[in-house]
Amino acid sequence: MKKKIIARFFIKDDFVETFKVEAAKLIAETRKEEGCLFYKLFQDTESSNEFAFIEDYRDEAAMSLHSKSHYLKTFISGVKDMQSHDFMIEVI
Repeated sequence: MKKKIIARFFIKDDFVETFKVEAAKLIAETRKEEGCLFYKLFQDTESSNEFAFIEDYRDEAAMSLHSKSHYLKTFISGVKDMQSHDFMIEVI
């Protein structure tokens, strides 16, 4: 059964551009995953500090594979200090 994730990030003003660069690296790697159907980053039009990754995976196994990937773990640890508060994840 197809899985969708919405991951929201809240970034400090000084780090918005750096966050986008790091996100682009994550997106490029994630899109190579066999089970990844859709993976995009959106920036809020009313608050330039808020971002949302919208992710679709073929199934639970593909989603799990992504969550264990070294590039996702590297991204999460790399942007930790850029955040104004913790990111939020919703799995649908």
